[in-house]
Amino acid sequence: MSITPALPHALPAVRLGAAEPRDRSRLGSAGVDYDADTLWHDYRLGSLWGVVMSVIATILAAQTERGDEMLTVMAQRHGRHALDLDARGALG
Repeated sequence: MSITPALPHALPAVRLGAAEPRDRSRLGSAGVDYDADTLWHDYRLGSLWGVVMSVIATILAAQTERGDEMLTVMAQRHGRHALDLDARGALG
């Protein structure tokens, strides 16, 4: 699970760059062979899940002023994250 969409806009790419070698190392020590290109591709695709969850949460949540603000921020941050990663380009 990624926390990067919850971070201020400029930080996710910095955080990902620092975490990726550590994450691959941890996967490798668990016996998982996950090359850097596949990890990057899957991370980009995974960012779309935040967009999907934003839509689903908006549909299912009761409408309140506070909830509307929270879901708007959630959608904006997940959308920005997916755009920054060119997640659409990873689809095909």
